[in-house]
Amino acid sequence: IGRFGIGFKSVYAITDRPEVHSGEEDFAIESFVFPVAAPPTRRVADQTEFVLPLRTGDADLSRLVLESLSKLGARTLLFLRQIEEIAWSVTGGPSGHYLKEEAEDLGAGCRRVTLVGERKGEPVVEENWLVFSREARTEAGALAGYVEIAFLLQADKESGQWAIQRLDASPLCAFFPTVVTTHLGFLVQGPYRTTPSRDNVPPRDPWNVKLVHETATLLLEALEKLKARKLLDVAALQCLPIERAKYPEDSMFAPIFDAVRVALASQPLLPRAGGGWTAAKNARLARTQELRELFDSKQLAALLGATEEVHWLTGDITRDTASTLRNYLLYELKVTELTPELILPRLTKQFMEAQPDEWILKLYEFLGGQL
Repeated sequence: IGRFGIGFKSVYAITDRPEVHSGEEDFAIESFVFPVAAPPTRRVADQTEFVLPLRTGDADLSRLVLESLSKLGARTLLFLRQIEEIAWSVTGGPSGHYLKEEAEDLGAGCRRVTLVGERKGEPVVEENWLVFSREARTEAGALAGYVEIAFLLQADKESGQWAIQRLDASPLCAFFPTVVTTHLGFLVQGPYRTTPSRDNVPPRDPWNVKLVHETATLLLEALEKLKARKLLDVAALQCLPIERAKYPEDSMFAPIFDAVRVALASQPLLPRAGGGWTAAKNARLARTQELRELFDSKQLAALLGATEEVHWLTGDITRDTASTLRNYLLYELKVTELTPELILPRLTKQFMEAQPDEWILKLYEFLGGQL
């Protein structure tokens, strides 16, 4: 990542005498700091080549290096801005080849990225990601990098339309994955301050706390952009932090949980039945599809005595298909679930007289189905 030389110093885990060949310079480094001349290598003029002879006397080193290379995947490239391709091979053994393509720049801190990975003897893997980014600046205003959010995209087999796919594992990334889990359905990345081994992230570090808050702001911006692209559906909502038990009040990612809860409660981000979005304060869940079909938004508002239109949420939110999201709506956002038993007693004479004859017939058909 080009910072403090930490990345280069890591090579001493496997070699005692790394070589650098770049431009007209050809040298090796001895005793960690002393450069000495080295024979030039054959290379393309504008390329830099590092040669890392494995440390002798360590019988397991070759195996460990091979295991580490085998763990690489195309996602290694996702958040790297200067590297677009990784290829590795072992003479007479396995190999891997990974590519990144900025498939589409959507502007305003949003881009679509395609990753392609291939390992010897295995099928080619291709992934498409929607990546959102926001500048991270120091207190002095200097650019320190970017906080980023990446949603995995899946194309519908029939329509070919993109949809968000929830990730089973979502470690916090500081360019590369750390051991910190976010419990989110998408990846979060930023220039976090890490432990020296770069595998962990101190949660109380003031800079890291700032980055989490920046990520919360970025996520709310991303939700609006997903909505504009008609990607903010039930699948996308299930990627959000919607399980309070996983985000205790003092936990690292609690600010993201809180920001999402406030936004969903007050802004039109929940998918409505029939299309469009609504805020939780104007939303209702219906126990049955028949209720959604019988009462429109204006009728529902009239029955409930609401001053604003009240909208049914999409029927895709059920106990069977989206139980976690449904529980979040019911118990965290206080969205009421209406049943025939709750609505029918509200059918007043005044309400009935205001309805057209065609609707009255539908009502009797509905009532007949309740017997």
